[in-house]
Amino acid sequence: MKREEINKIQIYLRDTFKNNNISIVPRADKTEDSAEFHINNEFYGIVFKDTEEGEVTFHLEMSIIEEDLN
Repeated sequence: MKREEINKIQIYLRDTFKNNNISIVPRADKTEDSAEFHINNEFYGIVFKDTEEGEVTFHLEMSIIEEDLN
């Protein structure tokens, strides 16, 4: 994803969740349609960019491991 998109998403998520420790980080493999979602520098998920019929949507995918629920 472009740096401008990453910055906008990061600001949106920080404002939405009232948490300035959220960061959106470009993926190490240089994937252009996604970036990593971190809180306090810990990986929590992926933000995907979806472009369909000229509209752009971003999806946040976060997996929760069952053992983390205990």
